[in-house]
Amino acid sequence: MGKATLKGLLAHKFRLAATALAIVLGVSFVAGTYVLTDTITASFDDLFKQVTQGVDVAVRSEETFGGFDTGEVRDPMPAALLDKIKAVDGVRVAEGSVTGYAQLVGKDGKAVTTGGAPSLGVSFSKDTQFTAGSTVRSGRLPTAPTELAIDAKTAEDTGYKVGDQVKVLFQGPARTFTISGIIGFGDADNLGGARLVGFDLATAQKVMNREGRFDEIDAAAEPGVSPEQLRDRVRAAVDAKYEGEGLTIAFNPVYLSDGVAAVDDNEVVIEVRDGLKPALIHGNDATGFMYLLMPVRLPG
Repeated sequence: MGKATLKGLLAHKFRLAATALAIVLGVSFVAGTYVLTDTITASFDDLFKQVTQGVDVAVRSEETFGGFDTGEVRDPMPAALLDKIKAVDGVRVAEGSVTGYAQLVGKDGKAVTTGGAPSLGVSFSKDTQFTAGSTVRSGRLPTAPTELAIDAKTAEDTGYKVGDQVKVLFQGPARTFTISGIIGFGDADNLGGARLVGFDLATAQKVMNREGRFDEIDAAAEPGVSPEQLRDRVRAAVDAKYEGEGLTIAFNPVYLSDGVAAVDDNEVVIEVRDGLKPALIHGNDATGFMYLLMPVRLPG
């Protein structure tokens, strides 16, 4: 049997060599894929650790809807929530931030594209602990409503430098700004290929339709308070509280978000009597703003 097998292999040398080569190439491709995937994962992990260093607790709404290009996959939170988080025992500092769509226009008059990564507009924090993950390569961070900063990779690709006038596209009207600074993220020139345009908080809220609202609230702990302890305290302060018998009710998420965002108070109260009657949304002071929201009938 052994002689017959050997004779068969020798009679088909080319087939043997091709089979062996296919096995070697297949194993190499699979191994290379795993190595590449692990390398990319490690790079992104290091990058996001760099960006979020200094943040002990980040408060955001639950993921709902949106697009990769805009980054808007969560409903914004009312700005009044910031005061509630600041009042939590163990919070040294807390700041709100916003993120949305903002696309730079190049010197050739065409929108600067990314090839798949998002074009983001962001607000910059004031406390140095929250800005530890980014570095100003040249110039300074924006402080006026006519200023912005861009990432180093975008500056390199477009040829823009500090002092240049640039046009930015938003989901609302386009505007022109002056570049006040160019930023990086540790050794990285951008955030995983994304184009980034940054503003001071008030300007970012205005151009990205976030006035009176935040997409995220970051908190840093006082000395002696661990991030886990602070997380639990903040969660206890901001988690929803329910009184009464349980019921099932559905709302249009857009209308519900609008109603909650319009309440300028540390707490939002939603009064519901049953699953088919309208809900009443207001702050702690029921004599102020009130928002009536009709439910959506569930199928079945």
